Amino acid sequence: MGKTILWLYILAIAMGLLACEKKAATTEAANPSTENATAAAETSDAGETVLAFLKWYNQNEMALSKIEKVKTVEGEPYALNKPGTEEYLAKLKSSGFIADAYLDNERADFAELEKGYLANPEFDGPPSGFDYDRILQAQDWNDLDQAKILSKEQSVNEATVTVDVGGRLRVELISQDNSTWLISSITRLFDHE
Repeated sequence: MGKTILWLYILAIAMGLLACEKKAATTEAANPSTENATAAAETSDAGETVLAFLKWYNQNEMALSKIEKVKTVEGEPYALNKPGTEEYLAKLKSSGFIADAYLDNERADFAELEKGYLANPEFDGPPSGFDYDRILQAQDWNDLDQAKILSKEQSVNEATVTVDVGGRLRVELISQDNSTWLISSITRLFDHE
């Protein structure tokens, strides 16, 4: 009996620590540090911003992929996990590289995926819209620290950067002060484009 109580006590402490860790991660995602944003955005070159974001993403991709964006309960149809998608978007925003326009487009895409899950229930396999990396729009890519700029068009407030990550991405950026570039769109390019 004494051992059982001891084990229950240890289990309760472990669960409490896990809950605190999850709350701290959620709080950090919801309240990004200004250190990330400042270091990320202080460049007047859109190409440098894209490369810096890809390095940030290389370091944070695993944590982002672990956020539950779709509820997958055996025997039940998949459902969008709205708090999870917002946690995911908050983490992206905390990088200091992502514009609100990018986040708004992702929210609209998530809403369409949710409609699809309701209209055509899914029960197994990777959920539609999450069977690939949403940022890189691929399942495989090269080391992001080795990404190469292929082309760059930059004006005062807008820029388009094409980058090779083992496939080509077109990254569109906006700037309101010509010193802080934020990513507004990422599109996978195929050979015919």
